[in-house]
Formats: sequence, structure tokens, C-alpha cells
Amino acid sequence: MNRPDPPFASPDEAFAVLTTAEQTRLLIRLARELTLVARDYYVPGTLELSDPAAVRLVNEVQHRVTAHAEACLDGGGGDAPVGYGFVTDCWEHDGLREKVWGAFARAYDSVRPLTAAAAG
Repeated sequence: MNRPDPPFASPDEAFAVLTTAEQTRLLIRLARELTLVARDYYVPGTLELSDPAAVRLVNEVQHRVTAHAEACLDGGGGDAPVGYGFVTDCWEHDGLREKVWGAFARAYDSVRPLTAAAAG
């Protein structure tokens, strides 16, 4: 199966071609990518934040991502408490939506070789 190239039509469509194991792998990678998004709002060389609200919003997305990963691990990926709208419906705040979308695309790209190998 081919996955859509960015921009994806929707995260739900992108996930539809993945197995539960691949979805879990993607969500765990996305959680890591989101830590990098949050770092965009750090003040270099200090413990200060340039935009604390953005970091808080990233944390809210992170919460949904990890809840969904946990549901996948528990075998309930299809009945997860959240859909994938947290990517496209992310708050627009200081470029955050675009950064989260980029994190999703990078995480999805990290799973693509697994998808291609499974299809082949």
C-alpha cells in the first residue's frame, strides 16, 4: 500500500494503512518528535521558555499521543480515546500547528519502510 505524501489528506487516512503495531511505533516516534517541537520554545542556555503557552499546548498534544499509544499497546487502538485530529486540529499558536504537522510527517516517514516491507 502506498501512503499519501505530505500533506496528508488526513491523519486518520494515513493511519488507516498501518497495522496496530505500526501505529504504535508511529505514535511513540511522534511523542519523541513533539519533544523537539517543544524545544523550539526554549531560550538557549537557560531554563527559560520563550513561549510557555506553546510548550503547554505541545504537552496537551503529547498527552493525547501517549494515551493513544497506550491504547494501541493494550489492543484497543481502534477504540482509542482520541482520534488523530490532534494533529490537524492543533491550536494555531506561534507556528505550533505547522510544527506538529511536521512532527507527524517525520514520524510517519519513519514507519514507511516498515509499511513498504510488509506490503512487499
